This record gives sequence, structure tokens and C-alpha cells, in this order.
Amino acid sequence: MRLDRDAIHALLLRRMMFLESRWRGRTRAELTRDPVYTRYLTPEDLTALITASGAAGEPLGP
Repeated sequence: MRLDRDAIHALLLRRMMFLESRWRGRTRAELTRDPVYTRYLTPEDLTALITASGAAGEPLGP
């Protein structure tokens, strides 16, 4: 997936990661190993989404 081209998908995945972190207590490490995310995102994409989540005021857990 190209995050710049598929902005709506990136937003959806970012929000899913935030909600899982916030309500299910999942850590960044757990999220970056999750097959749901790794199927569609490269490690660089995951890092970009984690950074974007913090910038949007929705930081992911440790």
C-alpha cells in the first residue's frame, strides 16, 4: 500500500491501531507484529502511522 495514495486506508488503519492500543492495551510492538497490519503495511509505513497517530493526539501505548 502507498500511504500517500491510499490516504483513507491509512487513516482507517491508524485509527484501528489507536483503538486497539487504547481499549485493548496493545503495545506498539504487538501492533507492528500483528498480521492484520503487516499484511498491508511495510515497517516504514507502520512507523509513519505511529508517528501520525501521535501527531493527531492519539498516541499509541508503549
